[in-house]
Amino acid sequence: FMLTLSSPNFPVRTAAVWIIAIVAFSWIYRKTILSEEEFLLKTYGQEYISYRETVNSIIPKLNSLHNFFDSRVYSKETFRKNKEWRGMTAMMGIILFVAARIYYGF
Repeated sequence: FMLTLSSPNFPVRTAAVWIIAIVAFSWIYRKTILSEEEFLLKTYGQEYISYRETVNSIIPKLNSLHNFFDSRVYSKETFRKNKEWRGMTAMMGIILFVAARIYYGF
């Protein structure tokens, strides 16, 4: 809904919409992270604490990026089971919508 309010013809409104979206996303994401960390701590205890000390929660360490592009790490079955395709589909839809708005100017 908020993306339909943004327009290059109305830069102040567009900036306000993006600020609201970024603040809302940040708040929701932070709440989600804290909730997940609490669950992991209750479930795994000391094992999770050790893991958390070696792995960054949001931004990966640069020396671990080589694993990001390793196709052996990913499982298509896990991708489907976790329903990650929904997020990917939504993101592609948003990108196409924004591109159409920019190209056609509506």
